[in-house]
Amino acid sequence: VPHEGVHRRVRASIQEGRTVDIDYKPGSADITYHATPEEAATHKAKRGSVMAGLFGAGGGKPDDGSKVEHIAWTRAPPTLASTILAELNACRRDPKDYADKMIAPLEAQYKGRTFVPPDERTPARQTKEGVKAVRECLKQLRKAKPCAPLTRKAGLDLAADEHVKDLAKAEKGKGGVGHVGTDGSHPQLRMSRHGVWYGIAGEMLAYRELTAEAVVAQMLICDGLASRLYRHIAMNPEMRVCGIAVAEPPSLTTVAAVDLADGFG
Repeated sequence: VPHEGVHRRVRASIQEGRTVDIDYKPGSADITYHATPEEAATHKAKRGSVMAGLFGAGGGKPDDGSKVEHIAWTRAPPTLASTILAELNACRRDPKDYADKMIAPLEAQYKGRTFVPPDERTPARQTKEGVKAVRECLKQLRKAKPCAPLTRKAGLDLAADEHVKDLAKAEKGKGGVGHVGTDGSHPQLRMSRHGVWYGIAGEMLAYRELTAEAVVAQMLICDGLASRLYRHIAMNPEMRVCGIAVAEPPSLTTVAAVDLADGFG
C-alpha cells in the first residue's frame, strides 16, 4: 500500500474484525466504499465522512458499526510527462530497436524540408535539414550502446516545470527563450533551487508535439542543431536521473522540458 497511514488503518480494521478487502494497483489514488443495500440507505450522505473517519487524519471509528467491504486502488491515467520518460528509457535500453521502430518510419513523412507528422492533429512544419537529420539520427542510434534507464526525481520535475511555465509566458510576450529563463537562470541554477545535483547536468526542450513519441523524436533528431546536443544528452550513460514537465501555451500546443543529471538529492 503506497501510503503507510492507510496501511496502518487497514491493518487495524482487520484486527478489529471489520471486513476489509484490498485490490491494490500501483500508481493509485482512489478509494471506493462498497456498502450493503441497508448501509447504502443509511449512509448515503455520510459515506464520505465514514471513510474519512476510518482512513483520514482523525482516525476515528464509525460509531454505527459500518463495515468497509472493499477498498479499490485504481491506476492513475498516464500523463504526457510519464510517457515521455517511458519513450526515453525505451531508447536507452535498446537504441537500435528504437531507431528501427520509432525513428525510421519518419523518413517517409518528409516532402523536401517539410515534415508532415503521422499524427493528423499536428500540422505540417518546415524543417531546417529535412530527412538528412533523420538519417543521421538513425545511423548514430543503430551504433549506440544501450544504457541504464533514467529515474525520475521530484525536484528535477519542479525545475523543468518552472521553465516550461516561463516559456509559456512567451504567449504574452513575457516569456524566456530557449534554456534561459526570464530571470536569466540556466538549467543548472533552476535545478539547484529544488535540491542538489551532482556530476553533469543538462536540459532538452521540444515544442508543438502532442505525443511522447513525437517529443522524443524531436529531441533525438535535433533538426538544425549541428552539435546534436540533445541526442548526446539523452543517450549519455552518465545521465541517470531526470525531471519532466509539459506546458500547453495556445499557439505552441505544447512545450516539454526534460532536465537530466548524474545524480540529484
